[in-house]
Amino acid sequence: MRLWSGVRDPRVFRASTCEQYLAKVKVDSWGFAAAKAARRIVGLAKVTDIESLDESVRVGAARGVLRAARAMATTRHLSADVSRMTEQIGNILLETTTVRASGVPFPPQTALSPAGRSTPAGEHGDA
Repeated sequence: MRLWSGVRDPRVFRASTCEQYLAKVKVDSWGFAAAKAARRIVGLAKVTDIESLDESVRVGAARGVLRAARAMATTRHLSADVSRMTEQIGNILLETTTVRASGVPFPPQTALSPAGRSTPAGEHGDA
């Protein structure tokens, strides 16, 4: 941004061109991050950080990453504010890894049905 005013040709680019381009890059970056996070949970290139966790927290951590990926993919167009998205993703990960004293995960986990609707986990054979 700092260098843009010195290199842009006002006959070709308007002053807002750089801001518009960088906003698009941010939106695209969140989409790429969402795809990358989901791939590392469900794809062949598993993440050692998740895979090496104890079974009691691994499932919650994997679900948290998938919920975060879904949030990144579906809400990335709403705002180019990186700190807002980072806070939202942090809250999702915190919620999915928090376990009540009773041992029940908080909040209750849901899975997507084949139609894309949220259903209780296990209804479609999902754990």
